[in-house]
Amino acid sequence: MDNDMISGSGSTYSNIKREDNWIDATGSVSNNDCSPQNPTTVSSGTPLVQINEYKNRELSPGIGFGDNSDVSSSFPFPNMMTASSSSDQTMIDPEAAEREWAKELYEMNSDVRESINYELHGVKSRAFPEDPAIIKEALRLFQIEIDTQIPPIHKQCYTRAVMGLKSNYVQTPDFRLRFLRAERFDVKKAAIRFCRGLDYLVDQFGEQALMRQLYLSDLSREEERFLKRGNKQVLPNRDRFGRRLMAHFGCYSTEYSFYTRAKVMTYLAFGVLAEDLMTQRNGVVSLGFFSAEDNDLLILDRKGFMRFFAAVPIRWSAFHLCIPQTPAFTIFKGLILSVIPKEVRRVTRIHSGTNIECEYSLRCFGIPTEGIPRTFTGKMKTKYLAKWLKIRTAMDDHRRMIAQNDYNTYYAKPPSMRAFPGIECPEVNCVLFRLAGLASTHPMNVEFRLYLEEKDGEREQLKTLRQKDDHLHQIIEETARRGLRFLVFDEERYWYTEITDYKTLRKHIFQAQRDIVKRAKARAQVQLSKSNTVAFTGLDGSTGCKQNCLNACSKEDKSKADERKNHAR
Repeated sequence: MDNDMISGSGSTYSNIKREDNWIDATGSVSNNDCSPQNPTTVSSGTPLVQINEYKNRELSPGIGFGDNSDVSSSFPFPNMMTASSSSDQTMIDPEAAEREWAKELYEMNSDVRESINYELHGVKSRAFPEDPAIIKEALRLFQIEIDTQIPPIHKQCYTRAVMGLKSNYVQTPDFRLRFLRAERFDVKKAAIRFCRGLDYLVDQFGEQALMRQLYLSDLSREEERFLKRGNKQVLPNRDRFGRRLMAHFGCYSTEYSFYTRAKVMTYLAFGVLAEDLMTQRNGVVSLGFFSAEDNDLLILDRKGFMRFFAAVPIRWSAFHLCIPQTPAFTIFKGLILSVIPKEVRRVTRIHSGTNIECEYSLRCFGIPTEGIPRTFTGKMKTKYLAKWLKIRTAMDDHRRMIAQNDYNTYYAKPPSMRAFPGIECPEVNCVLFRLAGLASTHPMNVEFRLYLEEKDGEREQLKTLRQKDDHLHQIIEETARRGLRFLVFDEERYWYTEITDYKTLRKHIFQAQRDIVKRAKARAQVQLSKSNTVAFTGLDGSTGCKQNCLNACSKEDKSKADERKNHAR
């Protein structure tokens, strides 16, 4: 586990990592200057905050809180930059970019490299283990960090939301935990990301983004049109570790500005991906697919990319790029490496080759390629995207109906009262029931079928109906202990709903058992046909002649054998 993660041991949480001596072991403040505003201290029995001057703090390279940070000073690879004729652009050496990237990977600590590789392949997550006590303490320290260590000029949107708009949305634990999990419970970094995120939301969507979650209707017509093109899609399935998959397809077409693309991506990051609990903990898997026909991909905004990565409340646990082996995409590779932060470059893997070769490479990382909405020729599929847009619209309408335009009261309610009844993307621990076997390849469906096949041998030995009912009840109890959830698909609304009624669940599991018995009987009745080609001898002229010669030779051998027997007598 990395050093910037907190530990859950200790009753006073004195070992929560805060960089330097942010909290001392006894919970006392070692510096009397509590903050630039000198706020009042908390009780002596509570771990307090040591305040350093904000100008001495080391933030992410070149990424300030405001919009005026210098792009050239924030360039991740200063050793590969050469000046160009324009004052605001920089020429990039792709070979130098790859060398610097390889150097970063090589100089990583061996334990960090191993943990990153495990997470890339979906073996083990780097997420910090959580429990209610740790979450409560982290949220308390998070608030202290915002109140005492971030200057007012860098938290204007937060102040506006809390003091001016009286927003409960930005103060809910669910919203703040997104930023804490994105930084793996490093409270200092999470507070910085939180303030940047609010600034970024206001720039993109206005002050309404401080009051409620983003809606699909918040996008303009041009932005909706770009979203419906399918260049950026949240896939309907997850990888084997339960992480959401975000796919990017080229080409974007120059008719859409970088601002339009960024606003759509902001909606997907803040409004869709950040709402998923499993993704908050284990991160997002990003997939980029590009072809040789994508001619406009070299138009990148470094400052916009870096600001986006520094503000979103999600963590990238894998960043895959699939590109063809062409000289143009060698340059593109260097450009991409130059506009993403160091933490994302650590989990970046670039796959070169044909579409099939790249998909085989992705499967090594536990990514199901059959759900990627793209043909082998590179054409995008938008069938699922159209259904997904209907689901998102229904979710937004559900929130509007409950909120009644009073979002402060809406977010004051517990999350269970605000939950949407449908499930857009089932998790890996869900068993799915859907018509025509469309969900038969879901990982938990496969595992559940194998489990029922094992239990079928026990069921055959039972005689009475009561014994079989008790056996079915034991199966339901055991699946509940394993943490399985059972979902049924709504063919009209295109989402899943969880089965909570016991009788309905018994019915579905009984039908699954019956289907397994039918398939077993069908396999047992399969007749193995032994083919014999003697009946077709002679239909082919050449083959017939050869067969006649063989028959003649066999008759001669038989006659000679009979003669030898007679001579012996």
